[in-house]
Amino acid sequence: MKKRITWNNPGAWDVVLLLIRVPYPVIMAFLAKGSESLGGILIAAGLFTRPASILIAFTMLIATVTANLGENFIIDGGFTISYILFSLILIIWNGGKYSLDYLLFRRKEIALKKRDSSAVPDIIS
Repeated sequence: MKKRITWNNPGAWDVVLLLIRVPYPVIMAFLAKGSESLGGILIAAGLFTRPASILIAFTMLIATVTANLGENFIIDGGFTISYILFSLILIIWNGGKYSLDYLLFRRKEIALKKRDSSAVPDIIS
């Protein structure tokens, strides 16, 4: 009978983390899966893009250093390194003007700047 991987049963991840001597492997497996899942959902929605990208980049960096340094590094490590690079791009550039971040937070900043600039009297006339 195969072991089914669910949120209640972390499956093979806890065994892998135990073998590479990660402290509290079950908790770390849930944190890694949670940051990847929640980070992916937030990035797809364009909401909190930078914090979600930081979580994903950190998780992929740890995965690259601990789990993917082996015989198949070109295959397994290549994926995690590409995810790190994609996350770094999103950290630097953010979500863009069509993201929820832009719609929610940048519009408020622009409105505040316009309000502040209209409050300043024009002295040089």
